[in-house]
Amino acid sequence: MADEGLPKPTRIPLLANGSKYCKRSPFNQGTVFTRKEIEMFVRQLKIPADPSFFTPCSNIDIIQRLLETLKFCYIQTGLPEKIQPIDDLLDLILKS
Repeated sequence: MADEGLPKPTRIPLLANGSKYCKRSPFNQGTVFTRKEIEMFVRQLKIPADPSFFTPCSNIDIIQRLLETLKFCYIQTGLPEKIQPIDDLLDLILKS
């Protein structure tokens, strides 16, 4: 299966953890990743590292990305009737 549409490293929100930064994944039971783990993940994906992978996400960004992932899942599982409400929510978020 191609990874087209799947979340990339930018999908992991950055959190301040004392003087260090780490990423918490809302897609993996809230797992916390260190910068080193994210760098290793990016290398495994064979994509160029981007500074945005290590910068904080806003709450709106996180909600938008979760909705986009949910929409992708509905598309992949053949539930097109579930997509329009997700699109409506995304439209509301993008207008704010």
